[in-house]
Amino acid sequence: MLKRNGTYYFLVPDGAPVENIIPPSYLRIENGQILLAYNSGMLAFTIGPGTYDAIIPLSEDSAIVCKFSITSSQTRLADCKKESVKLSRPSVAAAGYSSILDAVLESFNETTLVKLCGIIGCAANGTNSAEKVWHILEWVSDHIAYDYVKESRRDITVLSPLDLLRRGKGVCADYAVFTAAAVLGAGLKDAYILEIGTSPVPHAVAAVNINNTLYVMDQHLPPIELADYADHVLGSRSFPTYVLHIELKDDGLVVVGYRLSLLGITDTYPEDVIEEAVVKEAIDRAAIVLKETPSPQLSTVIQIGDAYVYLRLSLHSIGGLANKPVAIARLYSPTFREQWASWISSYIVSLVEHYYSESVDGGSFWAVIRDEQGATVIKVYAVPFKTPVVQVITNDILSLVVEDIGLDPYENIQILLYRPGEKTPCAGIVPKGYKYSNLPYIEADAWTKTGKMIIISIGAKRLQNLIRTVCENNAVLNVWVKDRIVYSTLLGKE
Repeated sequence: MLKRNGTYYFLVPDGAPVENIIPPSYLRIENGQILLAYNSGMLAFTIGPGTYDAIIPLSEDSAIVCKFSITSSQTRLADCKKESVKLSRPSVAAAGYSSILDAVLESFNETTLVKLCGIIGCAANGTNSAEKVWHILEWVSDHIAYDYVKESRRDITVLSPLDLLRRGKGVCADYAVFTAAAVLGAGLKDAYILEIGTSPVPHAVAAVNINNTLYVMDQHLPPIELADYADHVLGSRSFPTYVLHIELKDDGLVVVGYRLSLLGITDTYPEDVIEEAVVKEAIDRAAIVLKETPSPQLSTVIQIGDAYVYLRLSLHSIGGLANKPVAIARLYSPTFREQWASWISSYIVSLVEHYYSESVDGGSFWAVIRDEQGATVIKVYAVPFKTPVVQVITNDILSLVVEDIGLDPYENIQILLYRPGEKTPCAGIVPKGYKYSNLPYIEADAWTKTGKMIIISIGAKRLQNLIRTVCENNAVLNVWVKDRIVYSTLLGKE
């Protein structure tokens, strides 16, 4: 440690570089040898140039004390002597470690990693790095809880992976150590732990390198590219960050530590949206599970007809980090394309099974995914039959062409108009000889069955007059089949 004018600065082998904690510019631990390197310019910038007392502990009551001079270009030790000092160490629970680095060095061994991964099943799930990483983070999210009591006590103890497994709860440092161990146990060649100088307290996360890009694994799905994590979860790239790079080799652990500037991180997928092909794949997977037919036509009902059920998805609250809600799609990465498709598909299946159970095994459905007000919203609509194709032809006459799927054209089809955003119809269109007793309506010019098509025609001017008179100039036209909307379009006075 360094001391000047009653202020202590702690030179530690690892830790987020905040307040008076100063990790080295470079650390390497291998075969029992430790190399620590401090950059003179960084020290001068961090704590200021000048002369300090350098205190190198030998025991709890003695230390080597030297004069330590710092300039922007060099450091110098002089006048070293042994002195009697009273040093106190932080109180650490018997089952834990005083730092993340200690937890890694003491608990990361082959026996522990094999046992850990046997319980998680991380080695058996997935044949590539993306599948394994996704499975590990999903397991962690489902089985480990954040320990808010430990956080409130400001308990600095870092648990070993097996201790966290037994307790079932921990703080961010415990999560980071556990997740990094699981990554190594799953057979990936290395893992990372990032110690980030967030405020009011530092935050720790595990990360993994896939295709030369770091992905953060922070307590809950999904794995997040580091650039997106900084931009959307941390909300800033200015936080000082210290990285521990951990490799498990045949002759033991190799740990390398270094400072990392988040400002220089490249975003490999700056679009921050879920690819349309992934959404389509999710719908196709859901169709197989539900035994239903995907019907893109039903997207008109969702987006124009305003008929759907929905689920809002934001990034799960992360323990130890005051993160704001983030639309989950902002965190999408093509590296995990297959996993995202499966994940989205599971939500679609759940919505259809819960709200449209009558459509399962034989019906039709569709899903639309959009970001709205800080959340990614999955909107789903389904009908309990194969959706008939509906075509709209507009000219001087508006013609609706409805595929005949064994329909009674008079009993099974209704055409209703709605003011945008309203659920009660403002008018209707009926076959000749039919009428509504409590709703304004006009008769269609034609309502006939021709071959495999049902054709409904209405003069455009008559329709426009109806909309202007009772629907306030704009209307949503909904085509109902068997008491379900199968097509929607927006009509206006022009």
